[in-house]
Amino acid sequence: MTVTLKSQFRHAVLKATALLSITVPLLMLSAPEAAQADAPQAQCTQALGINICANLQPAAYELYAQSNNITSERTLLPPEGGCPVFTINAPSGRFRVEGCFKLGSPATLEGAVTRIGTTQQQAFSLNLPDGHFLGDDRHLGEKGYAYYLDGVQVATEPKWSRQDAITHLELAKKTYPNRKGEGYFDGRKLGYELFWDGVRVGFEPSWSIAQAINNLQYNKKAYPEKRVEGMLNGQKLEYELFWNGVRVGFEPGWTKQQAIDNLRWNKQTYPNKNVTGLFNGELIVFQRPATRPPVVRPSSV
Repeated sequence: MTVTLKSQFRHAVLKATALLSITVPLLMLSAPEAAQADAPQAQCTQALGINICANLQPAAYELYAQSNNITSERTLLPPEGGCPVFTINAPSGRFRVEGCFKLGSPATLEGAVTRIGTTQQQAFSLNLPDGHFLGDDRHLGEKGYAYYLDGVQVATEPKWSRQDAITHLELAKKTYPNRKGEGYFDGRKLGYELFWDGVRVGFEPSWSIAQAINNLQYNKKAYPEKRVEGMLNGQKLEYELFWNGVRVGFEPGWTKQQAIDNLRWNKQTYPNKNVTGLFNGELIVFQRPATRPPVVRPSSV
């Protein structure tokens, strides 16, 4: 499907995320972050000379890549699963690491490392560390507006409305271009976020679902070498198709039935691949048809 975007949609989200100017005082400052227990030794594997590693954190697996003395940004994989992506700028080039969670004993991350700009790709299987997770209750019970700066809550305003919160985020993102601002209202994230290869590159606090989908369609077409993803108010907006943990399809505007039909066709057509699909960030699971118990007939006398 061809989508023509208005100029403001094409360019606004592609700029580095800007942070907010606080013109209205936020009255409640957050407490310091709680100290975390030391993580157990990381589990690692290697592909294309890149080490892919996983640690345990209180509420998620922490994933990262290493090459020589270089370590990528760290990304979190929730214990319920998902298909994360992250990149590393190694001495030999830029590499993308992507994979999907696979339940088992142990659980694994199945995917591949790709050298960006080339056809070089190597599969990997990473055993994830065993452990127990705590629930992620950071936003549980939040009322009103909560503002986060580089992942740390810095202020709250319980009496603000949702529109007050959005107005503040719009103002703040114009002021601090080199930091990451996020806002939550009643515990739910606000705004549209655009990601390239797992890194947030754009943020629009007040966009609608139509604006978000249009922007994703444009980015998909304009930047085919990147793994484009989008979230609106904390919810992903797309159908994603994966072969062996590597994303091979992406459709921002599809319905769930379209996604199910496409996933079923891929499973039937490519039985030798591990085919999985996500719709709005959730794994698509086919329900097995119920089986009827055999009918027991009385024996004739």
